[in-house]
Amino acid sequence: MANASLYDGASAVAEACLLASRVNPGSVVLVSEGLYRSYLEVVLTYLQSSQLTVESIPSKSSIADLEWLRRRMSEDISAVVIQSPNRLGLIEAWKKVGEITSDYPAMFVAVGDPISFGIFTPPGECGADVYAGEGQGLGSSVSLGGPYLGLFATRMEHVRKVPGRLVGEAKDVDGKLGFVLALQTREQHIRREKATSNICTNQGLIALKAAIYLALLGKKGFKQVANLCFQKSHYAAREIEKIPGYSLPYGNRFFNEFVVQCPVMSESLIKEGIDAGIFVGTSLEDNPYFLRIAVTEQRTKEDINKLLVFLRRIGE
Repeated sequence: MANASLYDGASAVAEACLLASRVNPGSVVLVSEGLYRSYLEVVLTYLQSSQLTVESIPSKSSIADLEWLRRRMSEDISAVVIQSPNRLGLIEAWKKVGEITSDYPAMFVAVGDPISFGIFTPPGECGADVYAGEGQGLGSSVSLGGPYLGLFATRMEHVRKVPGRLVGEAKDVDGKLGFVLALQTREQHIRREKATSNICTNQGLIALKAAIYLALLGKKGFKQVANLCFQKSHYAAREIEKIPGYSLPYGNRFFNEFVVQCPVMSESLIKEGIDAGIFVGTSLEDNPYFLRIAVTEQRTKEDINKLLVFLRRIGE
């Protein structure tokens, strides 16, 4: 089941950690190094007044070190949080994570781009107990730092512990089908001090927009969008790698977001791109010469080629 949205992807991840603490007695949350740094900051803020402590899962070849995770698993682990694609754009081995966590009380929290599930195995089939992610890409354009949409889904057995709003099917006095808010766990409703969350904002309008977007796409269209993201981004990456001075330090195990090592500092590249009318990407915390580029279904081949021309000029 999925709730009727949280504030954004970051708050959804934090709420998933709190849900895990309500389901099992563990006191430690293991978070992969591949989680977006902005998400991690929100998780740490949420949990600072709880009994939970956060430990980092180290990376091996830029994805979560599953041998380390296997050795660390114990009864005191409340949740294991793995993002895929991770902050470097790389695909994690969710199925193996699900196998490792299945022998323990810990809940496996899968974080990721919902559009990627059009071509990759969705979290529920990988053994995840909770999915949390950002739904802005489901038909909503970015404007002034938003609006965002926190996606949150879990197994039906945890329905009464889920934060936010739930929508249930009902019938009116005339027997006509309708939908109502059900099992409201928010503190400003009937639950009050028994609330599972004190989150006061839900992106209802954006959630509705996402529902309409997905309904219009349908199953076939959803897969097509995911495939377009994958094919276009890999075309861009291959062509960028051919330009002298540019390389892919983390390889091509990605969905639609990848990291490029540049011959100049990424910040200067971004600034020159903006001056040229091109948003080339975002800088990466790990290295001032690393640039993170995302390619969606909305980018045309002409758009990508324009970027290639710009990068060639800067690299000369």
